[in-house]
Amino acid sequence: MVDQWNIWVKQQADVFIDDDYKRVYALLAGNASTARSSKSNDPALKVGLVDVRKDLDWKRAFALHFWYGCSLEDSVHTVVERFDEAEADPELAAVRGRLMSSIDKESPFANPSPWYVAAQTQNRGHTPHPRQRGDTLLHLLRLSCDKSYSLSQTLDPLCITPNALDYRLSWELYTVLSTRLSFPEDSPEQAELVRLGDLIAVSYAMQLEFGMQIDEAILVLLHLSDPISRAAAIQGVLMRNAEMMDDHVQYTFDLPEEWCAAAKGALSKYMGDSVGAMQLYIKANEQKFACDIAIADLVPDYVIREDSERLKELFEVFNPEKIDDWPVRGKVS
Repeated sequence: MVDQWNIWVKQQADVFIDDDYKRVYALLAGNASTARSSKSNDPALKVGLVDVRKDLDWKRAFALHFWYGCSLEDSVHTVVERFDEAEADPELAAVRGRLMSSIDKESPFANPSPWYVAAQTQNRGHTPHPRQRGDTLLHLLRLSCDKSYSLSQTLDPLCITPNALDYRLSWELYTVLSTRLSFPEDSPEQAELVRLGDLIAVSYAMQLEFGMQIDEAILVLLHLSDPISRAAAIQGVLMRNAEMMDDHVQYTFDLPEEWCAAAKGALSKYMGDSVGAMQLYIKANEQKFACDIAIADLVPDYVIREDSERLKELFEVFNPEKIDDWPVRGKVS
């Protein structure tokens, strides 16, 4: 078929072949992306580069390279390389009316539109924005061939869904890929992998918290790499959702009792229960906050009633070593 195609081109017979048939013949000749056609001096004859994958999405175009553009001995790596080379071909871009600015200047790859952009283009008949992030499936293929490929681009939510704040699949993919990608412990690649994992975990936890899925948000935050950041993030979730928290949360994730008590104490203070808030802060080992509540809300009432016994009992529960300026802030003679 290759010889037949070359004869047609040499004799300029291909200009009389219907465009659809021409693409089929070019494909059978092993041209999975484009094929050269003859040039005619007659402007009435349709000539030019044959775009074999015209009107096909990137998956079908990739399949053409897989079945027709490569031999059975070629690896997936080879297929991906040839597909990327074809997509980045300036002549092919010109045939399709696509600007080469759609290719990331920092990357040698052209990024075909993700599935939702292609669906919108088909349904609404408009041209997608030339700067596309690409499809996660294609990024995964590239990553399987080269583990140094950009993981942040692979896990970009906009490569999966039209919602830039939807990190559901991004987080699931990261948890799988992070166990498969192995880098030296102190290498920049490992540091970037950890940084990206923390970023995705925090973003996904915020999404879950916004959806009132508190248990799931805490579970995701437990994957943060830094213990201090992990503790602060989980305590923040508990503080913001204390009214929805029960013993189930503490026991399920084996959270420190002090964290839960501090969150409940903040809620009690907001609800006007100063006594309950003080007791909960003491339980949370936050005696400074508890003492501040006692001085601001409880002491004035006891002083007005001249109830020295209750006043003394109030401050007996505090540890003087944990209270600044104890002689003037809590010591009762």
